[in-house]
Amino acid sequence: MNQRGEKQLPLLFEQYGKILSCKKGQSIYIQDYEAEAFYMVKRGTLRSFVMGGDGREITLELLSPGKVFGTVSFFSGTNRIASVAALTDAEVLVLNHKTLQQCFGEHYRLVVEVIQTLGVTTQFLVSQVESLTIISADSQLS
Repeated sequence: MNQRGEKQLPLLFEQYGKILSCKKGQSIYIQDYEAEAFYMVKRGTLRSFVMGGDGREITLELLSPGKVFGTVSFFSGTNRIASVAALTDAEVLVLNHKTLQQCFGEHYRLVVEVIQTLGVTTQFLVSQVESLTIISADSQLS
């Protein structure tokens, strides 16, 4: 947080991010593709989802303005674990590796905030997996 108690990550996106305008239904990124950036919703609503082996889509989360997403694959250097698409017309702010490295060099507190964001995201993903596992186990008992 800065001296006024504001989170640094949204300010970073506002200052350095590039705006991506999205139409309803447009993909922001697709599961299993390389993670070249991470994002923050500026306007509109997005949906994060995974594609099951049987072709069904499983919604993980609805993303609203101010939500930072795409961090896990971006920072771990792995392919996307989910897809994200616009549920409404939307604007998304985009940060790539080069811009983020420059910002980290200038704003140390930002590094701490990104790590905290990754921790929250990891906890969310674990809870999603646990709930899916419980649903699967319950259906096998029926």
